[in-house]
Amino acid sequence: MRSRAGTRRVDPAAVSAVRDTAPATIILAPDGRLRFANQAAAELLGYEAGALAATSLRELVSQVDSTAILELADGRAGVRAKLDCRLRMADGAWLPVELEVANLAADPAVLGLVVTIHDVTRWKALEDSLTTLAFHDSLTRLPNRALFIDRLEHSLGRRRRHARGTAVLFVDLDDFKTVNDALGHVEADAVLAMVAERLLASIRPEDTAGRLGGDEFAILLDDVDEEDSSVVAARVLSALEAPFVLSERAIRIGGSIGIAHSSAGLTRSTDMLRAADVAMYHAKESGKNQFRLFDASMQDASTERLSLGVDMRGAVERGEFILHYQPIVGLPDGNVVAMEALVRWQHPERGLIPPGDFIPIAEKTGLMVPIGEFVVREACRQARAWQLARGVQPPVSVNVNLSGVQLQHPGLVAAVSLALEDSNLPAELLTLEITESVVARETEATARRLRQLKGLGVALAIDDFGTGYSSLSYLRRFPIEVVKIDKSFVDEISDDVAAQSLARGIIQLAHSLKTTTVAEGVETEAQAKRLIRMGCDRAQGFYFARPMEASVATEYVVGRSILSLWVGHVGPELNIIRSVVSDFERLNPDLKVDVIGGVTNERIHDALESDDPPAVVSSFESEAFSGARSVQKLVDLGPLMARDGIAQGDFIEATLAYTGDGRGRWALPVLADTFGLLFNRSHFAEAGLSRPPRTIGELTDMAKRLTVRNPDGSLRIVGFDPTMGFYENSAATFGHLFGAHWQTDGRSSLSTDPAWAKLLRWQKELVDWYGRDDLAAFHERAGDEFSTSNAFQAGSLAMCLDGEWRVAFIAVEADELDYGTAPLPVDDSRPELYGSGYINGSVIGIPLNTRHREAAWTLVKYLATDEAALAKLSNGLRNVPSTRASLRSPALVQDDRFAVFLDIFAHERSATAPMTPIGSEYQEMLDELAVRWQAGEVSNLESALAALDRAIDEKIRAAVAELDKSRAA
Repeated sequence: MRSRAGTRRVDPAAVSAVRDTAPATIILAPDGRLRFANQAAAELLGYEAGALAATSLRELVSQVDSTAILELADGRAGVRAKLDCRLRMADGAWLPVELEVANLAADPAVLGLVVTIHDVTRWKALEDSLTTLAFHDSLTRLPNRALFIDRLEHSLGRRRRHARGTAVLFVDLDDFKTVNDALGHVEADAVLAMVAERLLASIRPEDTAGRLGGDEFAILLDDVDEEDSSVVAARVLSALEAPFVLSERAIRIGGSIGIAHSSAGLTRSTDMLRAADVAMYHAKESGKNQFRLFDASMQDASTERLSLGVDMRGAVERGEFILHYQPIVGLPDGNVVAMEALVRWQHPERGLIPPGDFIPIAEKTGLMVPIGEFVVREACRQARAWQLARGVQPPVSVNVNLSGVQLQHPGLVAAVSLALEDSNLPAELLTLEITESVVARETEATARRLRQLKGLGVALAIDDFGTGYSSLSYLRRFPIEVVKIDKSFVDEISDDVAAQSLARGIIQLAHSLKTTTVAEGVETEAQAKRLIRMGCDRAQGFYFARPMEASVATEYVVGRSILSLWVGHVGPELNIIRSVVSDFERLNPDLKVDVIGGVTNERIHDALESDDPPAVVSSFESEAFSGARSVQKLVDLGPLMARDGIAQGDFIEATLAYTGDGRGRWALPVLADTFGLLFNRSHFAEAGLSRPPRTIGELTDMAKRLTVRNPDGSLRIVGFDPTMGFYENSAATFGHLFGAHWQTDGRSSLSTDPAWAKLLRWQKELVDWYGRDDLAAFHERAGDEFSTSNAFQAGSLAMCLDGEWRVAFIAVEADELDYGTAPLPVDDSRPELYGSGYINGSVIGIPLNTRHREAAWTLVKYLATDEAALAKLSNGLRNVPSTRASLRSPALVQDDRFAVFLDIFAHERSATAPMTPIGSEYQEMLDELAVRWQAGEVSNLESALAALDRAIDEKIRAAVAELDKSRAA
């Protein structure tokens, strides 16, 4: 019946209906042949009139896309659908399009599919541009700080036996501020762009040059030793010494470079960048236009102040400065009328640093201006949020301190004006505080700037009044509205008559000049009562409230709970999470969530030990919370689940293994990572292969058939790389394919389960077939796993083990790649495992010491179980949603390649590795043994596995003993 329908001609009336319409339209027979194409379609695809109709669907789209389109022909008549795909144009180029497909097979005038084609080239280009903007510097097009750190972390995370190490070169241009001031921003930007070009010309294609901000650049070198990195540094300095030719002149600038190498024991990205920055500072101190290699002596006590100054650069951009707020209350009622913003430095390693330790350094190094601008911006933003949240209640103003350095800066007035404009805060709700000592050093410029600030509508206050420069003439000469009486006057007013007299005199004189008085440092009820009798207008101090974090301050001002949610995501991914949290806030108007991104596991573990942790914590890594100490510091969610009717069966079983055990349910899964096989369809077609492998035996045969060597014998295309540690290859992911068990009766079973030895022998045999040195050379050329030159995306790897996120990466970075996804092949003797896979993913939990446990549970429950929330997170982050209901959500974006991973995740035999008191350390121990085994360094595999079993069991026993000891203490 279908073949007869395929030979029938389209009704002339139907042809006439679409011939002259504007949208490009084709009509397909159910077998895929084009029965008609209008002129707009032919022009869009670059065909001569009538030539397009002589083609077939399979000539225009990939096999996957043609299958998806033709499946609609087998469906119910009248069904309409939209599909994203690419059409091959007459010249062979691919055109991204959106197809609107209508099944009109039942319409005798059509008898097929009517396909309307919409060119989405511009939208795809916009998507690509937005992605580029998120991770690249807009001026130089180099990777920005976020992307550079991401690549650095992946470089440090790879454990390649043959790699020599990772190096970071921190490049700072010498005296660039002078260039900027002399030539202006346009010419200075041109210099920065030329610097970027010279950096790229000085490094290898596989290296990364990034712009961290301002005139600071960084270079990431992979697989180098210290000597190699020094050679590159010298080459960069030489490149920077050459004149920079501008429109009307040529200028010379130099640079200072600090080098940090992973061989110095630096294992974290923050350590590497900081060490390189410290070394760069030493290079600059040594006379500029030099480089220095970091060594431990640079970190001794004599360089503590220097190190703090180094760390401070870029701290604003990294989000390390935070504001605490102290209430200012009205007298006598004690109601809050204002909040004073107090800057703190949340150092990633040293913790919270008070202003007295860093403000003097900031003022000397010129960093006070950007820090001060951040404080004004953030304080205005927060005050506006409070104003909106308080509704009909009287607004609460915000006080911000100005330093002398800021007051002398010509951009101060503009910075304050912009902060008010951006936040939409009424100017009268901002008070700027200037100390007496600053006003005493009055200049004409200072006076003019204060008048300009007053012209904006903000209030001005004299801070610490009475500390030695007191003169009421300041109050007459400057437009001051508030006088803040120094704490030294307040300390003794309870019982010291002289102190009472001085304080009363200041209050009366200030009132005579129509200014408001605020008493600082009020610590006792007696002091407060005495100030009320004296007629003081306002007060602040520990008696009323101590300085508090923004979330606590918001609760104080607004009167509702503020939850802090810590996540590891940054950039666009963080915006997706915030969007989902906004949905939560609309559903729970009494709760406000402060989402903090870029949080590391180390920072979370430190917070779990504190008395005031965040309300909710989340990690990318499933094992992050499974360590003995972490479990002890997290709320057991089991009772809350039982109370609210959330069954463990709502979650895929594999996720339950890494979120709880006999110790409790310390977390819930949010999104999962599922591992499958990606294969290059073009390579498969060239090798005469029609489908992906299902067994390890087939994988081995196909890997060899797909492998192509260059004339010199080197590997051009690798069929499948089994090397442990290469990309996502790990004992955990491979172990599942062989049905291997990690433990038996609570003891490590690597030597007693023969599947482990079978796995390791298979890997080594395939490595030996390739040649270990040949694979090592291939690894040298292969791009980083998370770079655009990834070996699979570049076409030099025919098959690879990878996660569902790779589908999203390829869509953005290598959309032209013709590839497929499938479950991972399994051991030939375990066919029942096919379709399943290894699972891990993101987890979310509640710190035991959180102040808002019930509200935190409401948030956790929403993020971990709400079908709409999980679908939105999955669509945005391209990870698998973790509940059974969310896997079937109609809100999930349909994608055949991604759907394979959904099926793997839902498979009843999919599993994860067990969580232990030592977290996942036991997996890393096996990975290390596997690397040594593949390198031929292990002679007796069974003995080595038995020794490893004993080592793992001993580590677990020690961790349990330590936990018992801490509990007893």
